[in-house]
Amino acid sequence: MGSLRRDAQASGRYPADGMGARDIVIGSATMASDGSLTTGDLPEARARLKAFVIATGLLNAVAIVINIAGLSWFGFEKGCAHAGAGLHSIFLALALVFVGVIGRTRLSWRRLLDLALGYVVLTAFGIAFAEQSQPAGGLSAVAVLLVLFPLFVPTSVPRAFATAVLGVSTLPLAMVLHDTLAGATSTAEEWVVVVFTALVALLAVVPAKIVRRMTKALHAAKRLGPYELVERIGSGGMGEVWRARHRLLRRPAAVKLIRPEKLGDPASTERAIERFEREAQATASLDSPHAVQLYDFGVSPRGELFHVMELLRGIDLESFVERFGPMPPERVVHVLLQVCDALEEAHRAGLVHRDVKPANLFLARKGRRVDWVKVLDFGLVKEREATSAALTADGELAGTPAYLAPEVATGDAPVDGRADLYALGCVAYYLLTGERVFEGETAMKVAIAHVTQAPERPSERLGAPIPAGLEALVMRCLEKDPAERPEGAAALALALEQLELEEAWDAPRARDWWCEALPELSADLDAGAVPTDVASLAAAS
Repeated sequence: MGSLRRDAQASGRYPADGMGARDIVIGSATMASDGSLTTGDLPEARARLKAFVIATGLLNAVAIVINIAGLSWFGFEKGCAHAGAGLHSIFLALALVFVGVIGRTRLSWRRLLDLALGYVVLTAFGIAFAEQSQPAGGLSAVAVLLVLFPLFVPTSVPRAFATAVLGVSTLPLAMVLHDTLAGATSTAEEWVVVVFTALVALLAVVPAKIVRRMTKALHAAKRLGPYELVERIGSGGMGEVWRARHRLLRRPAAVKLIRPEKLGDPASTERAIERFEREAQATASLDSPHAVQLYDFGVSPRGELFHVMELLRGIDLESFVERFGPMPPERVVHVLLQVCDALEEAHRAGLVHRDVKPANLFLARKGRRVDWVKVLDFGLVKEREATSAALTADGELAGTPAYLAPEVATGDAPVDGRADLYALGCVAYYLLTGERVFEGETAMKVAIAHVTQAPERPSERLGAPIPAGLEALVMRCLEKDPAERPEGAAALALALEQLELEEAWDAPRARDWWCEALPELSADLDAGAVPTDVASLAAAS
């Protein structure tokens, strides 16, 4: 603890911790030596290529309208106008086909660029040939097409140069073909237009180089280790959470980034580093299958604190209640037992979570197992002997007021794992009733209520019966005096296991619920297949 802070003080910024030599891949594309995106299926690049093709298609549509309207408005010759409209219709159809190819195929980025080059050259020829029937002088529209291409589409300088050369070559080809078919001779002015268009088109190398540099800078900013940042799944005032994937192992992961400079003053930055270190060390020390796994931790070359954790798919309990309402008692017991497993190990290690709440408890699917609970966010964890204050160093409450134990709120007694059991009692109350134990206009009023007010029984709040044994256990967890609560998470788990419930929450019942309520996560459960895609549906809080 503290090595990150010492490095920051010594260097004036947050240095890499040995991972800087490795590079991160965006999407599933990599940066080639020439600066182009060469492999994979990069969504942003595909979207930009698609936008370019749609733009050229719209230009062809406009040209069709101009040719048709030009018969009466501009005095176009009927044959030339019809020929121009027909030619632009062909290239509009070509654009629509290429949009479909981009959106519906799994071609590599290099292959798509090859097709794009052919599309640009064909479109340039169509523009050039159409212009022969109605020569307007000035710069050919081919130049606009060739300059826009590298602005829309990330590509290498050599490829941009080749596209410009091949595109410009369609101008003299179209002129010669038109002269041959029409028995005409191009004027010197028309050849001057070709020269100027070629000069402008060759300047397309400049935007290609600019885009290349910007793309390389983007990749450099995302160097974080051997992980691909696939999709941002959450963001907040301090940073972001990304769905990621290990480049070689193809293992999914969640990357949590925090940018200390967003916190403002140095004191806030220091506290953020301390909290991030605590969370990483506490998470890594736990072996419970119900504590989220930590894969890696450190500081990026740009000063971003990061965790690489297992990626879960499912729903946190806060979102669960908001979406589906209260849980049946037997399911609440099923959830609490798993949370107790993670907390018991943490408490044995001398750690107090201090922020047990529904948003930090995740109901996940692991393979064919559903309703698998994971305890998240150990960022406020403290060792027992160091935990006695209600407020953090900056005067903020240490925890979430709605789930704050009285001894944490007052700070007048040592805090141990029984504070987590009080919070877990608040969680159980919320799951059973769909409402929090205490509500208030401000966080401080809620915290005071935990100290001074007696909670209403869950059955009275719900207006429906709750198994007496379970209700008694919840009320025991909500005792103001820690000595009146269960001795620890293991004792609470034992009491939960001894409850006699009318129904059991078993695996078939859980699978049926997931298939009905969360079909997007469980479509293959009935088929007996084991899922391989482990994308998270819930953003980190």
